[in-house]
Amino acid sequence: MVKTKGCGGFGWDMKGKAVIDPSAGRRNIGAKNAVICFSRDSYPKLLKAFGAMKSMKAPRFDGAVRGNVSNGTALYHASTGASTSAMMLEEMISSGIERVIMLGYAGSISPSVRVGDIVIPTWGIREEGTSYHYFSPEHEARPSRELCSGLVRVMGRDEFFEGGVWTTDGIFRETRAKVARYAKLGVLAVEMECTALMCVAEYRKIKFATVLAISDEVFGEKWVSAFRSRKLGRAMDVACAAAANLFANRRAV
Repeated sequence: MVKTKGCGGFGWDMKGKAVIDPSAGRRNIGAKNAVICFSRDSYPKLLKAFGAMKSMKAPRFDGAVRGNVSNGTALYHASTGASTSAMMLEEMISSGIERVIMLGYAGSISPSVRVGDIVIPTWGIREEGTSYHYFSPEHEARPSRELCSGLVRVMGRDEFFEGGVWTTDGIFRETRAKVARYAKLGVLAVEMECTALMCVAEYRKIKFATVLAISDEVFGEKWVSAFRSRKLGRAMDVACAAAANLFANRRAV
């Protein structure tokens, strides 16, 4: 990532006290665990996995589309994008959330990962702007080791791939050169929220991990899109079940 001094040469002020504290968005949520998804198709799957189709509504946070609370876990359909989801996560943490699993769609940038596969990111390339308000450009975004280990335990070794994730704000600027370069570094997938939320979670000292279902492929000569495919639907079913097995069955770390 290219270093920058930011607007006007002032630089990134990561240590200064913020004017607005996230406690301004505090809600009475009654949960320590949370699962966030970004697709309207994924949210019913998430509720079903947790047996929460008739559960009570969750408090509304900035950036949330809708939410439910079931047995100590808050389930949310969130708005897409790093800055909006980070704002939501900040308010959730201020409200007592301590462990978060993000379920998302991602594009594969490696031929080893195809539509319908699942990726658990273990590190990330920060090509979104939000995380730079939390950590310097040299800082590597990583999830909670404990929460990732929990997901590995409940999913089984044959269900997924582990590796890097590339988070970008510019979905229409995923160039072939970047795809090739990042794939050589061990990045498996590209999406729009992961590294920002990793950094917010680390900064606020909570546990965070991600499960990504591969919805499209961007490594070839042509973009392969499969957002309505059965393979993707099955992958998200597996992702939702993993989150439910970890949280709903009291196996969270």
